[in-house]
Amino acid sequence: MQPSRPKSLRAFIAAAAAIIAIIAIAACAGPQTAPPPTLAPPEQNATEPESCPSDGYCALFQIGGRLLAAAWLDQDRMYISDWDGDIRLLNINTGDIATVAQDLNYPQGLTVLDGRLYASDMGNACDLALEYGNHDCKWPEPFDQELELLSRIDSRILSFAIGADGRLSDPQTVVGRLISRDIEHSPNGLTNDGEYVYASVGSILWSSTGSHRYPKIDRDLGDRAPRMDLSGKIIRFRPPNGEIEIYASGFRNTYGISVAPDGALYGADNGGVWAREELNAIVKGGFYGFPVWTPGQDAPSENPIGPVAELTGKVGSTFAHANQDGVYVASQMLDELGNPTSHFAVDRYDYDTWTPQRIFNANAFATAALERNGLLYITLLSGGVHVINPNSDALPIDDNSKEIRYVDRVVSNPDAYRIRQGTPGYDLYIESGKLIYNKTQCSAEDAAQRFFLHISPDSREDLTEERREHGFDNLDFWLTDHGWRVGDRCLAIIDLPEYPIAEIDTGQIVESDG
Repeated sequence: MQPSRPKSLRAFIAAAAAIIAIIAIAACAGPQTAPPPTLAPPEQNATEPESCPSDGYCALFQIGGRLLAAAWLDQDRMYISDWDGDIRLLNINTGDIATVAQDLNYPQGLTVLDGRLYASDMGNACDLALEYGNHDCKWPEPFDQELELLSRIDSRILSFAIGADGRLSDPQTVVGRLISRDIEHSPNGLTNDGEYVYASVGSILWSSTGSHRYPKIDRDLGDRAPRMDLSGKIIRFRPPNGEIEIYASGFRNTYGISVAPDGALYGADNGGVWAREELNAIVKGGFYGFPVWTPGQDAPSENPIGPVAELTGKVGSTFAHANQDGVYVASQMLDELGNPTSHFAVDRYDYDTWTPQRIFNANAFATAALERNGLLYITLLSGGVHVINPNSDALPIDDNSKEIRYVDRVVSNPDAYRIRQGTPGYDLYIESGKLIYNKTQCSAEDAAQRFFLHISPDSREDLTEERREHGFDNLDFWLTDHGWRVGDRCLAIIDLPEYPIAEIDTGQIVESDG
């Protein structure tokens, strides 16, 4: 299928780009405000339910950085931690944001109780690591897991005093000497029930019998000895410095935990590449079996508690958020063959049947979810906080783009931006430098067919040397890499090259009836 186009496709794109540039210049005009605040208010007031339209999308806070965890301070303000070790405070009414703590190491859990903020911290001890030859006490990539393990014997849970302005001070170690295998298998999710703070601590083992990568610490570490008894456990304590209690055991790596309105505790356990992702109802004294077993090993002598649901995704379960409607869990999406893709989703599992309902699709890990006035505030590793109505019939998506909000508004003006209507129900658009595919009546078999996309520039000099002999760029793709299938509809979004375009050849090769 070769789309028809205006007499000059590049003129069309250039005109659209000029319009966008004019809009951008107008939006940036005027006096600049000095930080803080550094974040402009969202387009709509996301705290008012009536401002959230029926399509489900309310607002997007562009925070920046790689966001890891979130916790409410009060009705209007939330703490957000990021990969770089900063904790920031966002006012959802004004959009103001300020950095209130720095220099943490991968703070993947936050919760507020009794005037203090509790935060997980992966630690960065160097003394033992140096003895074993690790001269870079930061997380290397790719990392040597043995040395990385030895450099993480001071992972901990911290608490901070909260000032009247929300700024943090007086850091104290509440739980120390935890051991982390890497940035994931460490103290992760935090939550509280108004009396206890609960924390999930990832197991340092790859499987139930350990791993050859796990080094034997064969020397007396004295007061540096890590708390091995807390590995793979859910623990709890009463603030400010109550005794640590092992609440439940048998977990591989539960990223996030949440207390439901009835007081029940839920968590999503990560099974790695070999085993299922599972949603657990976590009870005091419960043993959950560790979801990864060494081949040939006997089942545990204890009778493990099974999950309430096996997750629809794989490898990427990152949080559990429980409210009156069910438990929200983020995980990595699978393709039609059951393989992990580059897309991620949030599903809600209801309490009666534990069946999932898709709530949100994203192109980055959804790392935390909070609720206010019936709306969900979902943080992404890509740096945004998305505000959605989880009870909407529409399915919001994120393409890391301000122009593309969700399925039903992916094209702002269909009549102006449609470049061809080919097969009925199969439309193509160009908008904001993107080529957009919209296919209705799209079956799973249709979605599994490869798309071909060949773009010819005005000048071959704009191509790489290896492509010049062909005369076009080959941008063929799979739907799972650049799009979604929602119901019976397929949507794909491709960034167009910046050079002037002479011709676009695109479509799918679908074999049927021989």
